[in-house]
Amino acid sequence: MMATPTHAVYEVNLCGGKGAEPLNVRGFSRCEDANALARQFAGALKIPVKDFVDTEPDTDDVDG
Repeated sequence: MMATPTHAVYEVNLCGGKGAEPLNVRGFSRCEDANALARQFAGALKIPVKDFVDTEPDTDDVDG
């Protein structure tokens, strides 16, 4: 029997260009908290906020 997850983790990562390894900053149990931290980073670093949830990985990132 497969275990059912008890909660979701919403991660905040700093990502570079294609091929760069993302840097995991922190995980949150609430999406709103993760979004708030991402917006703070975006404002301080003058970078865009992008939500990659439900997106496919780059083809060269897929193990095959």
